Amino acid sequence: MRYLKIIGVFTAGSAFGLVSISHVLGYVLKRWHQIVTAVIIGFITGSLGNVWPWKQTIYKKEGTQFLLDKKGNKIVENYERYIPEIQETETLISIGFIAFGIVLILIIDFYGRKRN
Repeated sequence: MRYLKIIGVFTAGSAFGLVSISHVLGYVLKRWHQIVTAVIIGFITGSLGNVWPWKQTIYKKEGTQFLLDKKGNKIVENYERYIPEIQETETLISIGFIAFGIVLILIIDFYGRKRN
């Protein structure tokens, strides 16, 4: 029963946050469309390094030993990002999903313009 209260409060807070943020974002977009669009594109572009799928993890070392956190896991220092080989199946599937996303956005934009 206690968990049901927690889930209920979390759900109500999420719904309230979603509704209020969407109204605020709608107002701000109507008033300062170009600036808000530029900021959103900036956030998306800035996060690409974190979501880039082709990266090698670099762990912190002291000499030849890896440094560990309190739980015994290796501490991540950084990531080395690389361009994948085009011939790999994983890369081709990823490019296919990217193309699918672009086409889907263009279709939604086309129907949005046609509707207005």
